[in-house]
Amino acid sequence: ISSSQVFVRTWNPTTLAWNSATRIDSNGLSAGSLAVTINALGNTMTTWRQSDGVQNRSWANRYSVDAGLWGDAGVVETFDGGQVYDPKVVLDSMNHGTVVWRQLHGGSWFIWANRFDWVTGWWGDAGIIDVGAANVEPNIGVDGNGNVFAIYGRAGVATAIAANRFSVSTGAWGDAGLIEPVPGGSSSAPRIAGAPPGYAVTVWTAQEGPDRVDTNFFQ
Repeated sequence: ISSSQVFVRTWNPTTLAWNSATRIDSNGLSAGSLAVTINALGNTMTTWRQSDGVQNRSWANRYSVDAGLWGDAGVVETFDGGQVYDPKVVLDSMNHGTVVWRQLHGGSWFIWANRFDWVTGWWGDAGIIDVGAANVEPNIGVDGNGNVFAIYGRAGVATAIAANRFSVSTGAWGDAGLIEPVPGGSSSAPRIAGAPPGYAVTVWTAQEGPDRVDTNFFQ
């Protein structure tokens, strides 16, 4: 980010050098919280938080290897009245992208998500995937089959780690739920990675007595 504009630079494996910076946003207003993903085909998607002049929104853009170009930046969600923070993105092997973020909704921080169809070039309808009152630190991963995992902290008396999963076979998100017992102290910094054929592993920091790193596994 430079002067409230979003730029990228790509590595050229032929020349073994970085290409010139390319601007990929469109409005030049206050921006932050950049995230980027690339799949095995070399296609890339990036997301960020940027003001539209009224509120922070989740934006995204994509780079197509076939076209050799970045597309046009677009808004991922259109919910008015709630600030967006912490967008994260994954791109599966079939080029379907998913963005998750947290957004203020009537005084509560809900977790939202939206899906991108690479063929049509259209985003779907953004939807809430967890209605916890104080969700924080969303992160995202995808397995070898294209199933998507969202992980985040759900704050209460203490912050516990929760997750939800998008199933390719059903085309829908499941039910959000905790993936650890409610801790005596708060948990934070959740991370997740997926692998074929449908596995995912998560890690996070738990603060109960001495800090430690906990993990869970989806099969």
